[in-house]
Amino acid sequence: MLRHPTFWAYSLLTTASYGGLFVFLASSSFIFIEVLGLERTRYGAVLFSTGVAYFVGTFLCRALMARFGLTRREWGVMATLATEEGLLSSELAQKVQLDRARTSRALGGLEDKGWVLRKPLDGDRRRVAMYLTDEGRRMYGLILPEMVKIHADIVSVLSDEELALFDGLLAKLQAHAVTLEQQDRYADLPRIGRSRPPR
Repeated sequence: MLRHPTFWAYSLLTTASYGGLFVFLASSSFIFIEVLGLERTRYGAVLFSTGVAYFVGTFLCRALMARFGLTRREWGVMATLATEEGLLSSELAQKVQLDRARTSRALGGLEDKGWVLRKPLDGDRRRVAMYLTDEGRRMYGLILPEMVKIHADIVSVLSDEELALFDGLLAKLQAHAVTLEQQDRYADLPRIGRSRPPR
């Protein structure tokens, strides 16, 4: 088993994934509170929302993989193209909040399934737009009701007031993050869809 390349590939992937998770858990309080200046209560909300997102994402991933052979990132790309076809790869990466490498892998998986088609733009064939195929739209129509039902089941434990509060906290944190991103002290941070600016 130790000589098999597939074993090492999955082992290294799992190690890197959980290593990143534990690094985040160990250092996030310092980064958010000491570096970013976030209040402790807001940091608690960030950590809570991260845990919720991890749980929901894992739950959805298991459901998608078991029923449709679809990953969570592929679903995000698919759902975005269903409402905004003709996006360039860089535009799509920004919409789904993934870097270009992960976006490319998700697109590759959808292309292999025959659900996504790349079309060069008229007048500039170096630029390629993304579209769902007819089969991709058919599958989107099948998957979307299942995703809506899963989301409804997950949040059904919350009252309307709790759900409104949770949505408000997430919206507030996202708006604050966007504001911080525009500040000079974070100008050298890498952004999704583009490389780090030269020093």
